[in-house]
Amino acid sequence: MRFEPRWLPDTPLSSNNGEYFRLLDAIKNDREEVTKDKLIELYNIKKITKEQFDDLVLARSDRLELVAGHLADVGVELSKKVDNLGIDSVTGLNKREKLEAALASKIKQLNIPSSEQRRGIPIKSIVVFALDLDNLKEWNEKGHTYGDQALRVVTNALKASIQDTDSVFRLGDKSDEMVAILSSTNNISKIRIQEIKDAVNKGFIEINGIKYPVTASIEYITLYPGERRTVDEILRAVDEKQIKDKATQKMDRIAKATARLN
Repeated sequence: MRFEPRWLPDTPLSSNNGEYFRLLDAIKNDREEVTKDKLIELYNIKKITKEQFDDLVLARSDRLELVAGHLADVGVELSKKVDNLGIDSVTGLNKREKLEAALASKIKQLNIPSSEQRRGIPIKSIVVFALDLDNLKEWNEKGHTYGDQALRVVTNALKASIQDTDSVFRLGDKSDEMVAILSSTNNISKIRIQEIKDAVNKGFIEINGIKYPVTASIEYITLYPGERRTVDEILRAVDEKQIKDKATQKMDRIAKATARLN
């Protein structure tokens, strides 16, 4: 919408005209913040007329609408650019297309046979986690922003519990599944793995003063030197373990998380 003043100074100029045009210029060119309260105050002390007040309120509304539209366009364009970089715009995680190459590279390092061929300290084990957010559909039914928030809660918990050199991937733009690849110069203990699983299931979202737990099914497999399975076989194997966990442990996991918050 393009603002056109409804009040035009066809009559002889009054003492109010200078203030009116100054404010109009400030609104249209963002020279200063002109709030509605400020306009009401100027009208009450007769710095502007009723017609001028109405015009300035309309100009301000149009300007805010224009700015909001521009910011929305910028947000969409930024999201597209992020997606083009292979990064999920909701979670900030790498997308699936980077997963296979990253895992293949780690397995290659794991299987290098001699110390002379290795660069730096050798990798002795890799842990591949498969994670599936519980109840994404229900979160989205509360509002898609809650679904996105739940994904970010799990993402942040997972990233905070692993090393910067480890990698996490989201498996699709609408997916509730993630994969994490951890590598170590030592064997990763079961205690450490359980700490990561526990951290993922401690999050919550507060809605109208009520805390709702954010939980996820998370399973893993460990790879050692001599691993001969393909990337697809490894991902399929860990996914099957995660699916079984979700089928058998989901309700108990949510119940425990709910009890912990109450």
